[in-house]
Amino acid sequence: MSIQYLELIYLNISQCRQAHQKEILDSVHCQYKIILIDACHSGESSLFYKKTGGKLSFSSDSPAVQALISRSRGIVFGAACRHDQSAYISKDGRTSIWIGSIIEAINTYRSLGGFVFIDQVLFDAVRSTIVRAQSEFGKEQTPYTAIKAEGVLGLGHASGRP
Repeated sequence: MSIQYLELIYLNISQCRQAHQKEILDSVHCQYKIILIDACHSGESSLFYKKTGGKLSFSSDSPAVQALISRSRGIVFGAACRHDQSAYISKDGRTSIWIGSIIEAINTYRSLGGFVFIDQVLFDAVRSTIVRAQSEFGKEQTPYTAIKAEGVLGLGHASGRP
């Protein structure tokens, strides 16, 4: 099995003007990227994916994001909710439900040992987010994810070693 490791880079570009966003995104040179949009109505993001003939393709109406996609061998995309939904902050106010669910899933898989795979993490995080939004707020929050990559994407070994 071929496992590709993802380089985790956190970029908060929400407060930047579009011209500066391109400059920031141009500085990201890793081949495999995770793009998580944690915001209300994030289903309206400028990153689109579609499945045609069994193949998944990504595109964007943002030149900066399109350039980032074109330089990638693998993309993991996640949006906190659909375009017509809100993204909720957890009751303790420490994280959003979506990101908290991702962190919880990573920690669960790390505690089990072995490799931590991004598809497993996102699958569990989506389910957890749906359940938590309903139980904590009585509202719907349905994240969506898409992965396009060669091989299996791993966040790393649970021990912290690749």
